[in-house]
Amino acid sequence: MDFRELPQGLQVAGQKYLRQLRALGLHPEALFWAYAAGESEYQLWMLWSGVERFGPLQLTEHLFRAFRAAALPQEINPFSVHIASPQSFMGKLFHLSMSHVITQPNSVEKYWRSVTDGPEGEIEYKGSRDWIYVYEGKTRKRSDVARDWKRFSQRVSKLAA
Repeated sequence: MDFRELPQGLQVAGQKYLRQLRALGLHPEALFWAYAAGESEYQLWMLWSGVERFGPLQLTEHLFRAFRAAALPQEINPFSVHIASPQSFMGKLFHLSMSHVITQPNSVEKYWRSVTDGPEGEIEYKGSRDWIYVYEGKTRKRSDVARDWKRFSQRVSKLAA
């Protein structure tokens, strides 16, 4: 598979992004880098069950507020952060694609790829086991997600005030 390496600066920024998200109260089921074949920019993907309940727009607005308040790493362009529910088509696609590198950490195979249809044809996403910061194979309880959202919303609102 044609593959490129994630720049060290993005690798470190992704680790920081997860730490700061958790400090703000949000605990995504997955956070990882990927890139679409033919694209130059890397994408930071977040899978979180709350997307279904609270909506992607509201989550994105909060992430932008946290970024503007410097509560999230400035090295990561907020337009490069993609969010989805683990139960969405993309969430399931990534799960199927990455499961072999996650469940077999000692395997020599560390790369994964996903192919999906896009508006202009197929889109191939690629990544590495080393780019996965967290990946829980199951969704979190609704009560935990609701508690996290409340905490995250309150903390981001205080930052923006």
